[in-house]
Amino acid sequence: MLRISKSIHAYFTIYNSCFTVFENYDILTLMNKKNYDLSVIVPVYNEQDNVDQIYNEITVSCQKLAKSYEVVFIDDGSTDHSLDRLICLQKKDPRVRVVRLRKNFGQTAALSAGFDHSSGDIVITLDADLQNDPEDFGLLLDKIEQGYDLVSGWRKKRKDRLLTRRIPSKIANWVISIITHVKLHDYGCTLKAFRRDVVKNINLYGEMHRFIPAIAVYPLRKSKLIIAPGAMVSQSTV
Repeated sequence: MLRISKSIHAYFTIYNSCFTVFENYDILTLMNKKNYDLSVIVPVYNEQDNVDQIYNEITVSCQKLAKSYEVVFIDDGSTDHSLDRLICLQKKDPRVRVVRLRKNFGQTAALSAGFDHSSGDIVITLDADLQNDPEDFGLLLDKIEQGYDLVSGWRKKRKDRLLTRRIPSKIANWVISIITHVKLHDYGCTLKAFRRDVVKNINLYGEMHRFIPAIAVYPLRKSKLIIAPGAMVSQSTV
């Protein structure tokens, strides 16, 4: 129940937030001036054993899509050899970019840095822990091509523990969907696809990365002027 109460509290802070811009990072590779079709953003924290595999899986998936792409790894203050592995990948593949956070700020800060330092027309986010399958990129992009602005993955066959993970998650997703009027089955799934216009108009702080779909559907206003229309949101089983 603690996870649920934290999620609800985080949602209510959306409307009263003074957004924080995360600037405590080092850009280890210069941004390519090329505009890509697709940017894949991967937060990394102590994933030295998974970095090469997730890179290989992303590469295979993106090549099947026949789209120009870049992979932006955000090292979230790892204390193992994750950063060394990322730098090796960047040296052999110019499509790989590496951003290093100066300490462990958490996934929201990592994704925010990735949004700022990517250039793709479509942005896909996923975890580096191999829980998300890059082979599902095509499912998300199919929804984007249908006209949606944001597509969230739904881990319909989760293998987490029933009592401590899956049941609390189901309750939290139900409550958040009721409150926000944005019905999703899996707010916690990092695997998402966004149009560039969605991420460029959203500033994140705290643990708000889970609530991007809820934030995105409401028009972004400055005084009475709408500066970004509300997004069309969908979900896809992954």
